[in-house]
Parts: sequence; structure tokens; C-alpha cells
Amino acid sequence: MDIRAVFIDMDGTLLTKKNEISKRNTEAIYMLINQGVKVFLATGRPFDITVPYHKQRRLQTTMICLNGAAIYDGHTGNLTRLPKRILSLQSCEG
Repeated sequence: MDIRAVFIDMDGTLLTKKNEISKRNTEAIYMLINQGVKVFLATGRPFDITVPYHKQRRLQTTMICLNGAAIYDGHTGNLTRLPKRILSLQSCEG
């Protein structure tokens, strides 16, 4: 199977009880990136709490915050919009 992207939840998954990313998880993130896999942070947290973790790991991907209610550009930090074709009902039909 060709894995192209991994979406990682932060609380209770990526972060330790001290709200830090462990060395083991950091190594796993860089291993994935080096294999060409895009790594995304997906969290219920707001942008201002998510972005430091994103920057610390030098991620270039979109940040998914507020349980998907807000999606931010990983380079600019600007709130982005999903393309209309993704949001359309027709694209969800089988």
C-alpha cells in the first residue's frame, strides 16, 4: 500500500501528558516525511495553540484545527477554504 498522507491527532495521541511531542514521535514524523508522506496535525485545538507544534517540527502541511471547523495554510497561517467541489453534495454521491 502506498501511503501518501498521515493525519495525527494531538491530545492523547501525539502529545505526552506534559503536552510535548516525544523524541520517538518526532523521529516517526521525520521518517514519514523522508519517505515522501505528508504529515498533518488534526486537532480540536485552536490555531494559536496548534501552530507552535507545527513550526517546531517544520511541517509544511495544512493545519486542521477545531475538529475540522478551521483549516489553516501551513505556510502563511491564513484560514483557508475548501474547494467548492469538495464541499458539493455531488462529490459525495457514489
